[in-house]
Amino acid sequence: DVRDGPDLSRHIADEPEAQRCHARGWLAYVLGRGVSEEDAPLLGDLEKQAVAGLGTRDMLVRIVTSPAYTRRTR
Repeated sequence: DVRDGPDLSRHIADEPEAQRCHARGWLAYVLGRGVSEEDAPLLGDLEKQAVAGLGTRDMLVRIVTSPAYTRRTR
């Protein structure tokens, strides 16, 4: 049972699919573009780590230190 809005948010946040979506969203936002096939290894790693409990701050560090970010062109 869901009691209220915050309780619903906790239920959603606990779902692995929501955590994978969180990783994909941050990756796309930080890269400033959609996620491409070339990003699949990084995205897969981020998704696995997110499901395992990786926090947003650590996820952002992994993204901005990745070749996808450091070698991007504008």
